[in-house]
Amino acid sequence: MKATRRYAAGLAAIVTTAAGLLAATAGGASAGGFPAFVGPLHHTSVLASTVPGNGDVNPYGVAVVPRSTGDLFQGNVLVSNFNNKANAQGTGTTIVQVNPATDAVTQFAGISDPSCPGGVGLTTALVALRNGWVIVGSLPSTDGLPDGLDSAVVMLDPGFTAAGFDDPALTVFWGAYLSTADETLISGPLAEVADQITATKAELRARHGWIMDTYLLRRPDSR
Repeated sequence: MKATRRYAAGLAAIVTTAAGLLAATAGGASAGGFPAFVGPLHHTSVLASTVPGNGDVNPYGVAVVPRSTGDLFQGNVLVSNFNNKANAQGTGTTIVQVNPATDAVTQFAGISDPSCPGGVGLTTALVALRNGWVIVGSLPSTDGLPDGLDSAVVMLDPGFTAAGFDDPALTVFWGAYLSTADETLISGPLAEVADQITATKAELRARHGWIMDTYLLRRPDSR
């Protein structure tokens, strides 16, 4: 098997986290007989951190480079970051390139063009074309919430990102293990309950070994 095909096969199951890039390989299928995406993965190994020099986190987009051209190298993986070093959503500006053979990570791009409407917040919309073009989506924010948005539902937040938001008008409605016997609810002004939610998440994760939670952020004048 050619090296590029081997890399593509191994990287098809890449899972990204704020701490780094995880590559996982396993076989198996779902109960319905169709290949499962995450379910059969039983082994992970850390290849590299996707945090660049400026501290951007929350890697969103992933794309495998199809051919070598310019600063792109065939089989490498591009990762776009959605959050800045303060973990504010919609403020990440970097794309890193990971070499799965050497675990080396380099910054491929840092986008800070002031002409970009509303700023830069790189998303999951990431593709590397064969002619060398790299296309990435942007959903920018100045404070972690898109401009003009008064309500937002957040899921799959490994920490509690909202704790870093500097907006005294925000109210949060947080819940974990919803509709189960372990359901836990906390609500109130974000500035007053953020520490309580952070501590409660840590305690529940330690007790159960996992946590599934979601929260609603709302400004007073929203409907």
